[in-house]
Amino acid sequence: MRRSTLEYHFAPGTDARPPRVLALHGAGADQRQLLPLLARTAPHAAIVAPKAGRWSAWTPDGQRYAWYQDLSFPAVEPIGFGDALWQLERFCAERAGGSTGGRTRPPDRMDIVGFGQGAVLGLVLAAVWPERFRHVIALGGYWPCIKGWQPARRAMAQVQVTLLLDPSGPVGYALAQATGAELVQRGARVEVAWCAGAGDLRSASLDTQLAVWLSRPHS
Repeated sequence: MRRSTLEYHFAPGTDARPPRVLALHGAGADQRQLLPLLARTAPHAAIVAPKAGRWSAWTPDGQRYAWYQDLSFPAVEPIGFGDALWQLERFCAERAGGSTGGRTRPPDRMDIVGFGQGAVLGLVLAAVWPERFRHVIALGGYWPCIKGWQPARRAMAQVQVTLLLDPSGPVGYALAQATGAELVQRGARVEVAWCAGAGDLRSASLDTQLAVWLSRPHS
């Protein structure tokens, strides 16, 4: 029985080889937010881009959505965050797997490209389900403060994490270091890249770096 209710965009890609990319938009956007960036940086990749289930606002361009409610930065509202995480886990279980001849086969490990709230969720999603994801590229991402809850420690030894941060953005050096330390303790391989204008999804420098990261061979 289908239980996921998230709307999504899917592009099958033109290359049978990985990567497959799970694109997680930020607050005040929808599933289309990262599509132009990925069209430029991974034009042959299969893209799965779900839309958050929480409506946030009307804009001249249409409705906008958020995954959860932010509290005092870097804290997030735990019930909404937990609900968004559960929805994404269910979505990935139902939409990102595969079968051959009626037999279920292990799904290919995916890359996550997340922006803002999507980057935060992507980091936690990979922590709770590390065998499903290969590389998390977190644009403006950080490890959230969630009152009363932390994901169980599961081995992230096969997960690469890239934190791409703007020096003038909300994530400062101390939070970046704490995020990296948390993920390293969980076994992930972590790199932190500081790039002026990293919060601008139209940035040419962002295009160059993202294209390199997404072209890394699958292991």
